Amino acid sequence: MRTLAGALLAAVLSSTALVPAAMAQTPPSAAPASAQESRTPAGASFSIPPGWTQQVSGGLVVLNPPESDTRLAIVDVPQAADAKAAIAAGWKVYRGGESHAFKLLTPLPPRNGWDEQAVVQYETSPSEHLDCAIPNCAS
Repeated sequence: MRTLAGALLAAVLSSTALVPAAMAQTPPSAAPASAQESRTPAGASFSIPPGWTQQVSGGLVVLNPPESDTRLAIVDVPQAADAKAAIAAGWKVYRGGESHAFKLLTPLPPRNGWDEQAVVQYETSPSEHLDCAIPNCAS
């Protein structure tokens, strides 16, 4: 199973605290004026919203909005046993591993060509303003 794991980190923290070392060396692309189609290195397609920039390093794509307090990380994960394993592998690529305790995995129905989807929630403090990770899997 080919797996794509994506994690949305909506954090009101210093933006450099969320940028992996490999990305700090990669300049972002120019921000498109309208939505732009793009692909991960493994070929999964997605849209870049207007005004957002993109940084690519290996199987990791990070989308940056005009505001500096949010990141959308899309990680190609070649093989994973399930959604929980896919998201753990995605965190390892993005930040060297999960930094918060796993709380809940909620399966979602297949959609838009994905065979499997899930929402992963973590134990966080309210002051962190962190959200969840959403792995999508396709054969």
